[in-house]
Amino acid sequence: MKKNLRNIELITYRGRYSLLYSIASSSGKILYYEGGNPLQYQPSNDLEKYWTSFPDTVQKFYQDLHDGFYYYASGSMGLYSKSDILYLGDEDWEIVEKMEDSLKIQLESAFGFFCSGTGAYVVIDAINDKDDNAVLWYTSKLPHYNINFWDIVDEWIVIGFQG
Repeated sequence: MKKNLRNIELITYRGRYSLLYSIASSSGKILYYEGGNPLQYQPSNDLEKYWTSFPDTVQKFYQDLHDGFYYYASGSMGLYSKSDILYLGDEDWEIVEKMEDSLKIQLESAFGFFCSGTGAYVVIDAINDKDDNAVLWYTSKLPHYNINFWDIVDEWIVIGFQG
């Protein structure tokens, strides 16, 4: 960010304020990322029920810095805004049937905070994952467990900057 940040602008849409970051990709193309206002989120009952169980670093990001940070054009390749965080318990995952007894998270307490835009999510299970651990959850292949949340989020955001 420090090297490629070109501009930051305040934007408003439907009464909600955000910061729009203009970031130069490795090819010189300008990419736009939105960071939502943490004081203007729309709470989700499923998410709020578990909010204090998530790692402190994740809570602080959403409460003190941004309500999400993602590629503006697609709404992906970044952290969802709090109101858009994916509740895995609401979805029908075909991959779960293939896993039989190897599923190591509870879908009823698992949330996708980051979306790659290609069917991959960075998920935190509020009950089973502690200390910034996360799961790489895919729509069509087996998940990877015990991944550091911020390491994978940072890596994938940087990949997005290469666009």
